[in-house]
Order: sequence, then C-alpha cells, then structure tokens
Amino acid sequence: IKWREKLVAAVQELWQLLEERGWTNEDFEIENEIEICDEKGLIHRPDKVLIKGDTAIVIDFKTGKKEEQHKNQIKEYCRLIQSTGINTVSAYLIYTTDKEIVSVL
Repeated sequence: IKWREKLVAAVQELWQLLEERGWTNEDFEIENEIEICDEKGLIHRPDKVLIKGDTAIVIDFKTGKKEEQHKNQIKEYCRLIQSTGINTVSAYLIYTTDKEIVSVL
C-alpha cells in the first residue's frame, strides 16, 4: 500500500502547484487533450488548455528530464491555438518527477 500513498502524495503535490498559480480557478474553461489540426492534417493534443476570454494557458505534463523538444512541442500548440483567434497564449511545461513548472511563453 506504500505505492498508493506515494501516488496520492505526488498527485496532491501537482494539484497544489496548479492551485498556487490559480489554474484550478472556475473562471477558466478547461479543455483536456483537445485535438488541434495543423495545416498538414496532423493532430496535436496539449494536455490542458485553460481559456478565459481571448486568453489561453497551455499546460503540458512531462515525466523524466527536460528536453528542448518539449519546448518546441508546446510552442507549436500555442501557434495553433493562436491561429483560432485567441490572442494571448502562454505556455508551461510541468515536470511531474521534479514537481517543477517551466514557463515557455
């Protein structure tokens, strides 16, 4: 049962990170793994997109170590979201192992 306690604690820590940023606020429309099609017909799925008016926050959760590819991926999500008419888009990577939030845009 220790693994279960560790899992619950890890999820609670991640939830607290989201709460500290105000990202669990009910003012946001929250989209989970929304499908966004690019110009080539490829489907992209950011983990979370928080929308309020013409502002969006893109959040992608990652396990393991940081890689430049992660930043490139979330920047592409932002570009695609902006193409839908949402003017202000910010992006964050959350590394679940380290419980760290990295601002990308």
